[in-house]
Amino acid sequence: MYTESISFKKIDGSSSVNTITFQSETGINSDVMIQAESNDSTGYVIKFNSCSFFRIKNVSIKIVETPVNFGSVVGFFYETNNTRIEGCILYGIKKDEFNDSWSVIYSATASNNNSIINNTILDGSFGICWSTNFNVYSEGLVIQGNLIKESYYGIYITQSDDLRIIGNIITTSHPDILQTVRVGVYSSTGFEISKNKLNFSAGSGMLIANCVGNDSSKLVLTNNIITGSSNGYVSYGLVISRSTYLEIYHNTIQVASKIDAAMEVGDLCDKTKLYNNVFSNIGGGYAIRVSDQYPAGGSDYNCFYTNGPNFSLCSSVLKDFSGFKAITKMDGNSICVLPEFISTDDLHAKAGSPWAVQLNR
Repeated sequence: MYTESISFKKIDGSSSVNTITFQSETGINSDVMIQAESNDSTGYVIKFNSCSFFRIKNVSIKIVETPVNFGSVVGFFYETNNTRIEGCILYGIKKDEFNDSWSVIYSATASNNNSIINNTILDGSFGICWSTNFNVYSEGLVIQGNLIKESYYGIYITQSDDLRIIGNIITTSHPDILQTVRVGVYSSTGFEISKNKLNFSAGSGMLIANCVGNDSSKLVLTNNIITGSSNGYVSYGLVISRSTYLEIYHNTIQVASKIDAAMEVGDLCDKTKLYNNVFSNIGGGYAIRVSDQYPAGGSDYNCFYTNGPNFSLCSSVLKDFSGFKAITKMDGNSICVLPEFISTDDLHAKAGSPWAVQLNR
């Protein structure tokens, strides 16, 4: 075990060929532990300052709580670029609050082409908080293959171009969170959020807000599974708001929300497309809620379901699916039926299920 905090600075000569790597000798992440106490002078176990081409691989890193106001595991600062955290176990401090000072991984400055891959990220107010100031953007961030458990917020991103959030598993049982994943990009050269599994017990699963795409740079949200368990606090599975050129395909969303919905389409979501998704609410609330207007980009081949008395809230309460289609003029080939899944833990379509056959899932 190493008990110390480490601050890395720029090393001349580092490059994509000449990387600087710190890793366990055995390649087993539990064999090496680096830990430090949270304190007012550093606040991090590992801090990158204007670094490039660093690699931290296959080690355990832990922040130990003390009576100070912040404590994070890893920090990226001042144009730290092309740096990767891979295969590590990162132990944050358990906090039930919206406060980025307790993030497990944190960045508040423009840092480009960094990767967070195949780690286990535990606790913290945020598992990953990558949030720069207005009009300052990070580019090329990759968050892939991580297990994020019991963070108050799983992933929180703002001001990030060319973002990739792929194949992560995010679970939390916090009773009063706002969102498990929140992405507010504001300007984008496109993003991909795909193949993630989210399981949450309060608030909303994923919020996409103020994300701007265009004809050549789509914002792709595909093949994600979002599950909100039934404890009475769940709000929405997926919320989109003030975002354009979203392509939402092949996602499965099932929540147990009493008063809200599996999916909410907020205002100003121009050019958004919804195809081949499942929007299921088994808690008595709506299948889908539309705050402004239904996506002009198109919607079809979806499976909707609610076990409640009303299908949707769309300017007014709509009691059934036929009324929803009449109002939106879309979803002609969509269906409204209880989707059958392999199990409560595996929300892939059960083989041979009529709804899956009808929608070719």
